[in-house]
Parts: sequence; C-alpha cells; structure tokens
Amino acid sequence: PHTSLITRQKLQELGWEVLMHPPYNPDIVPSDYHLFRSLKWQNIIENNGAYLV
Repeated sequence: PHTSLITRQKLQELGWEVLMHPPYNPDIVPSDYHLFRSLKWQNIIENNGAYLV
C-alpha cells in the first residue's frame, strides 16, 4: 500500500520539518560529491598545487 499520505500526516503530527532535497541522480549523489570533492582538494595539496582542477 502507498504510505506517503500516512507518513506526511505523522510528520505533521510530530511537528517535524520536512526538508526538500534535489532529485536523486545516480551519477553524483550528494554524499559522493562532498567526499570526492574533499579528496580532490587533498590531492592538490599533496601535490603542492602542481595543477588546478
């Protein structure tokens, strides 16, 4: 059974704020974006800024 309505009603009953998020993109989910972005900067630092990304 579809539970979207029940879930939304329960969240409203509990007074929880629902945060919107961008649509799912299998190529770059936010967790991967932030992880690889920080690793990219770490690589630049380790190479003494020899190249720009």
